[in-house]
Amino acid sequence: MEHGTNGYAAAELAYTRYGQALAGEARVDGNLDEWAGNTWVPVGEPFQARTNRDQQDYRDTPRECYTRWAFKRGKTGIYLAARVTGDEVQGDQFTIWFDPRSPQLLGTPGTFYWVTGSLNANGTVRLNSGETSARIPNMTGAWAVSADGLNLEIYLPYALFDATSWPVSGDLGVSIAWVHNGANGKQTTLNWSEDGFPWTPRWFGVVRDTADAKTLPYMVRIK
Repeated sequence: MEHGTNGYAAAELAYTRYGQALAGEARVDGNLDEWAGNTWVPVGEPFQARTNRDQQDYRDTPRECYTRWAFKRGKTGIYLAARVTGDEVQGDQFTIWFDPRSPQLLGTPGTFYWVTGSLNANGTVRLNSGETSARIPNMTGAWAVSADGLNLEIYLPYALFDATSWPVSGDLGVSIAWVHNGANGKQTTLNWSEDGFPWTPRWFGVVRDTADAKTLPYMVRIK
């Protein structure tokens, strides 16, 4: 384009609503009855199937693998639950990232923490903390078969991300990536708030400690 002339540039508007953390504990057994009052966030929409090479969705339909997540603020750690739709999802893996800094620092360079997970055949969950965390022995997870796929529950102590409680501000930086191994041999990575690359300071979600889901704002970005 010549200097001084007008033109058009394509942009992508991305927005993710904050997740809600309700105060309370949960029994980590794959039974989600105690999560009935929580607000769930989707991780499975076609636009959430992304890699660092843009949108890539190898599922035949979203139902092949579609997850919804909820959060609880416990006394000693965070609880996460997921409802996973699909007939062939037990061989999938996931990663969850955390940034416990103040809201003003989210999106700036700094230390972040993560945990990876996969499902064991006996209904437990294999959890491993990332290199920035000390090894945490009391991380626990469980899953159970559901009518649509499976239910998943996880407990992670605040020590995983170098904290002793939920952030005083009420906001916790969180990102979720679920890697689905399709029957066609191809992987689809479903991201809650990422731009297809494993954690960058500019792309993250936020889980807010609030009893009123109607007040949850959106994280908006223009790419």
